[in-house]
Amino acid sequence: MLGPLCPVVQEGEPCPDKPFQTDLVVTNPDGTRLIKEFSSDIDGRFEVYLPVGVYAIRSPEAGGLPYCSTNEPVTVRSGLMADVTVFCDSGIR
Repeated sequence: MLGPLCPVVQEGEPCPDKPFQTDLVVTNPDGTRLIKEFSSDIDGRFEVYLPVGVYAIRSPEAGGLPYCSTNEPVTVRSGLMADVTVFCDSGIR
C-alpha cells in the first residue's frame, strides 16, 4: 500500500493509501541476508513461497522513495499462508 498520496490530509477529506506495483525483497529480520526477490502485481498483491521461519519484506534499496517495508517481522508457519501488508512511504508530507 502506497501513501500518503496527498500533501496535506485534513479531517473529513479522505486520502487513502492505494495498492502499489513494485519490486520487493525478503530478508532475514535484521535485513542482513537476502532470501528472495519478487514483485507485486498491478493490484499490489504478491505470493511468495518460503520455508518456515521469520522474515522481513522491504524495498530492494534503502534510502530511496517510495520505500516499502513490513512494520513487524513476518512469521511463516508450516502449511499456512501468512497475510501480510507491506506499507510504502511515498515521501509526500
